[in-house]
Amino acid sequence: MVTLKDVAKRAGVSIATVSRVISNSDAVADKSRQRVLEAIEELGYYSNELARGLRQEKINAVAVILPDISNPFFADMLRGIDDVLSTCSYCILFNNTDNNIQVEKKCLENMRSMALSGALVYCCHKSLDELAPSLPANSDTVFLSGGSGLQADNIHFLSFSRKDTAYAAAKHLYDLKRQKLLLMLSSFRQDDNEFTEGIKKAAEETGGSYCIATSADNERDASRVFGQAYAAEHPDGVITESDIQAMGILSWLRTGGIDVPGDISMVGLGNTSLAQCTEPALTSAAPSGYQIGMAGANQLLNLIQKDSKNFLRDTKTLEQMLLPNIIVRGTSK
Repeated sequence: MVTLKDVAKRAGVSIATVSRVISNSDAVADKSRQRVLEAIEELGYYSNELARGLRQEKINAVAVILPDISNPFFADMLRGIDDVLSTCSYCILFNNTDNNIQVEKKCLENMRSMALSGALVYCCHKSLDELAPSLPANSDTVFLSGGSGLQADNIHFLSFSRKDTAYAAAKHLYDLKRQKLLLMLSSFRQDDNEFTEGIKKAAEETGGSYCIATSADNERDASRVFGQAYAAEHPDGVITESDIQAMGILSWLRTGGIDVPGDISMVGLGNTSLAQCTEPALTSAAPSGYQIGMAGANQLLNLIQKDSKNFLRDTKTLEQMLLPNIIVRGTSK
C-alpha cells in the first residue's frame, strides 16, 4: 500500500508537507503543492480517512437516521442532506429505522463507538427522553424533526414550526371559502399536536370548522378512511400529512365523480415529487423534505466547522428556507 512516506519521497518534500497538501492547507508553496499532487497521481495514493479520523478522534462521516426511506418525503430529505454534505467531503452512514425507537437507540449507540463527526436524526416519537442515554457525548446531533428537550450542549433542534405550516395550509383553504376541513393525520406519527394546533388556530380566526381522521401512510388505507369520514362529515377541504395519503384520497374522489377543486379542495404537506404527479397536481405546504435536509445538514456543518475558516454558512438563508410556504397547484385553484 502506498503511504505518505512514499509520496513525500517521490515529490522530494517532507511528510508534513504532503499532509498539509492533503488537508488543503494554505501553508504550502505552489511548486511543492504541484509536485505532491503529481506524486499522488503517479503512485495512486489515497488517504485512509478512517485511520486519519482515529488519530484526530473524528472521521469525516455523519450518521443519518430516518424513519422510512420508502416515503418520498424522507427520500427527498436524504437527497438534501447528501447535496450539502458531499460538497464538504463528508460521507453519510444511513440508517432506516421504520420508526422503531429501539432501532434508533442502537443506531446512535453504534455512532458513539465509531467517532463520527455528527448525526442528523428524524424522530416521530412524542418524547425523545428514551433516546438520551444513547446519544453520543463527543459529537453534535441535530434533530431534523424539530422539538425541544434533551438539554445538552451537543444536542440541537432544527428550528421550524409544523404548527405554522398547518396554519398556513388551513388558512389557504378557508380563504377559498371552504367551510369544513378534514385533517388527515398519519398513524406514522405519534400525537401530532403541533399540526392539529395550527388547524385549530386558523379555524378560530376564520370561523371555519374542521374534523380529524387518521390513516396509515399508504394510498389504500387513506382512501378507506377518507371514504368513511366523507360519508359522516361531508368536508369541502382536506389537508393531508403526506402526499401518499393525498394520492389515495384523490383516487377515491375521482372514482366517486367528485370534482377537485370544484367540490372539494386539498393541500398536502411536504411538497414531494409526488405532488406534481397527481391529477390534478397537488397544492403543497412547504418546507419540503429536501429543504429540511439541506437546512439540517448546513446547521450540523456550522457546528462541526465552527472553529474553522470554512464557517461561512448563512443562518438567515437557512431560516428563510424553513418558513411556511403554500405552493398553489390544481387541487386548490
